[in-house]
Amino acid sequence: MKDKWVSIGGGSFIKWAEEGQEAQGIYRGQREGKFGPLGMLDTAEGRVNFPLHTALLSRLAGVSEGTEIRMVYRGNEVSKSGRTFKAFDVFVAADRAERGPKAVKSVKRVETEAVPEDDPDRLPF
Repeated sequence: MKDKWVSIGGGSFIKWAEEGQEAQGIYRGQREGKFGPLGMLDTAEGRVNFPLHTALLSRLAGVSEGTEIRMVYRGNEVSKSGRTFKAFDVFVAADRAERGPKAVKSVKRVETEAVPEDDPDRLPF
């Protein structure tokens, strides 16, 4: 049985620091934090909050709350204008991506391989 109540603003916090760092779960939208917008993600370990850097905010713009996503921090990159920014890849569950570009904007499609349901190491996300 799932918990009926989730604390608003509760949970752990992800600081995007290491290239290749990932987070996946059910996207729960955004809220204002003390230092800017924060995203919320329900993972297998519970609620996680993360800073919505400009590039990540742009990638999540077309993602609806309740969508299963995976975010990968690519590290710092330099824009054409010479500014350094944190770069991300955002993936959505394959069934969501197959609905086409109007259903999900500016999100990369992910090809997934079938995983047997009896695999005990498989996370629910």
